[in-house]
This record gives sequence, structure tokens and C-alpha cells, in this order.
Amino acid sequence: MRRFEASLPRLKPLYADRWVVFREGEVVSVHDSEEDAYRAGLAKFGRQGGQVIARVADQIAVPLSAAVVYQKRG
Repeated sequence: MRRFEASLPRLKPLYADRWVVFREGEVVSVHDSEEDAYRAGLAKFGRQGGQVIARVADQIAVPLSAAVVYQKRG
């Protein structure tokens, strides 16, 4: 994921708001939907292929607290 994030400045002008399959520092394929990108990555590399499926856009980190993970249920 770090390689993908580091590549965003280069990728945004080419693939803004599109979904990509990204592996080993390169865009493997470009798609209009997350589902299409996921299916393409799965078909080409399998479940453990090391690919990143992501939208080419500014990435927003969402911090989670441990309270969310260990929230009491019921």
C-alpha cells in the first residue's frame, strides 16, 4: 500500500477517480468500479497475489480507537 500511496502524485493526472489494480509499483489495469477492479485482480493474481485494489484519489486515514474494536455488544 505504501508504494501505491507514494505513486499517487504520478497516478492522479492519468487515472483520477478510477479504480486500479496496482502491483509491484505499477498499474496493472484500470476500472470504473471497485468490483470490476477486484474481479480483475483476483482473476490475474489470485487471493494472495499481493495486489492493491484502490481508487486513485486522495487517501483519507480514518483513525479508530480500541473502543471501537473492543466495544461491548448485547
